[in-house]
Amino acid sequence: MSPLTENRNPRLTLLLLAVVLALAALAQGMYLLWPQYKQWQEQRASEELLQRATRDNGNLEQQILQQRQRIDALNQQLYGELTGLPEEQIESFLVGRLQNISWNTGVELISVVPGSGKRIQNFRETLFHVRLQARYRDFFAWLQQVREDLGYSIIQRFELSPLPGQTGAAELSDPLLRINLTLVIYRIDKNEDE
Repeated sequence: MSPLTENRNPRLTLLLLAVVLALAALAQGMYLLWPQYKQWQEQRASEELLQRATRDNGNLEQQILQQRQRIDALNQQLYGELTGLPEEQIESFLVGRLQNISWNTGVELISVVPGSGKRIQNFRETLFHVRLQARYRDFFAWLQQVREDLGYSIIQRFELSPLPGQTGAAELSDPLLRINLTLVIYRIDKNEDE
């Protein structure tokens, strides 16, 4: 072998050894150091979040109060005055409330007969067959008041017919009506295993 060839082999060997060492250091960095670095970053972000939360702790109680008020407002919108009322009290409450609404709007409440509803997804229907006697404008005011006071309710069946024997001009232009309807109240069904 010539001295040149002997010189090249150690250089090539050193170069290969340097490349192998560099690849080993890179692999060690990728598989050992990089996951620890990522974990350190996540812990640092968590610590910053906790520090911010402890600084805002006084504000936290106010936020909880605001969220509770928002939940109460949504319950009022969904259930009206039926919010938080136990199932066994709904019928008597509803009859009393319909009577008050009828007195306030000039409508005569003739009868309220509860009926059985069915379960629809997570909701339970409660049916009430209602008979009224009123003039059209009073009945319209009655419907608006029912919607405001009773929350999410639907008129499922609806029949209007003028009372017989009305002969005067005023009675013919705005007759007294016999009204039959089915009012449906929806509530979240607490018995999920049915």
